Amino acid sequence: RLEKFLSIARRRQHGLVVVFENPDRLDAAAMLRACDAFGVAEVHFVFEQVKAFDPLANRQVMKSEGSNLWVCSRVFSSVAECAEHLESREFLSVAIEESHANTTTAVFEASLACEDKIALWLGNGGTLSSSAKSVALRRGWSISVPSISKCMPALVPSN
Repeated sequence: RLEKFLSIARRRQHGLVVVFENPDRLDAAAMLRACDAFGVAEVHFVFEQVKAFDPLANRQVMKSEGSNLWVCSRVFSSVAECAEHLESREFLSVAIEESHANTTTAVFEASLACEDKIALWLGNGGTLSSSAKSVALRRGWSISVPSISKCMPALVPSN
């Protein structure tokens, strides 16, 4: 049984960090579970415009269903602080945005497979701050992903 755990741990994507900017407290456990499911070994939480919280606090740990044991999380108080940390570890920053942005590369056109260390920046509600976008554009990429409202308009309620 121990060998099975070690085998799973070795297959983690140690060259991939997911950065959540201004995350919602209620979503933190789900974020950790999702990252755990995809083999992400490290998650960074940046609290610049929202009140900071501990993603590993008792309430969050219960909801994360053990993902906190497999996914290392770090907390930063600013985009600059997180970007500096990632740069010191030689990570390429990649902003993930909805496809309506003009300064982005389509996700299927990006050639990131040859990169050893990638930090994916995601904003609350699909929107990154201008400072996070500038970090990615200055030190990496900005990639667009299809918006659910553009792919499946019948599922999105009209106002």
